[in-house]
Order: sequence, then structure tokens, then C-alpha cells
Amino acid sequence: MILSQENIFLNVKETDKDDILHLIAQKSQLCGLTDDVDGIYQAFVDRESEFSTGLPDGFAIPHAKTDAAKKVGILYFRLTQPVDWQSLDDELVTDLFALIVPNENAGKDHLQMISSLATALLDQKFKKSLRELQDPKKLTDLINKNMEVTKS
Repeated sequence: MILSQENIFLNVKETDKDDILHLIAQKSQLCGLTDDVDGIYQAFVDRESEFSTGLPDGFAIPHAKTDAAKKVGILYFRLTQPVDWQSLDDELVTDLFALIVPNENAGKDHLQMISSLATALLDQKFKKSLRELQDPKKLTDLINKNMEVTKS
């Protein structure tokens, strides 16, 4: 299993990119992915300063490779209000997958997770279901199923 339903956050009310990165760091600690909230936050900020992780159609995949991470993890956030993420298509972001990877796993795991998600997000049916489902269990199953399919 790639994602657990405890890592699904719906109805996120933050309306600023920096506030969302803070929230991701805080939730990462609650999910047992880090003990260093500030370190995780800074890793996300540093990554975003290199190049925006915003994708077409209102999605973003912020990701952090850092020694502040205890283990590999993925979190899903659905925002109540679209946020400017400096996406290539200039669309506002409503859905985020945050990836957290310890430096020791940075090579293969990190790239495979990004690739799996990016491939899954090419599927219009997957994106539509992501935005419509309200049950964290069903969302977890949908995401895990689609990420597993793209790995093979």
C-alpha cells in the first residue's frame, strides 16, 4: 500500500502556497513521516524555489528529499479554494499530492513515486474521481490502485 487514509486531507481551507507548505509539514509529523516539521517545511520551500511543482488541470506534486524525513510517504490534500502554485498552465491548484522522501531513498523511490503520480494524472477519469469522491477509504483505494497500475 502506498497511501493510507490517515494521509488524506479534504476540505483544506488554507489559501496561500506558503501556508499549505506549512500544513504539509505539520501533517507529515502527525502521520509519522518526520519529527522535524521545520526541516520538512524548508525542504518543500527549497524545492519550490527551484521550479514550481504545479501541473496542468489544477494539480501539484510538491516533494521533498531531506534528512528530516523518517520514511517515504505520500499525502493527498484537496483545497476548498484554488491557490496560485505558479503552474506551467497558469491554472490555480485545487489538489496536491505531497511526497516526502529521506535522502537515503532519494533516487529510485522518489522518481518512481513522481512518475507514477504524473502518469495517473494523465487519466481524465482518475482526476474526475479524485475530485468527486468524499470518502477517504475510497480515495485511498483509488489512488493506490492507479499508482500500482502505473508502476507495472
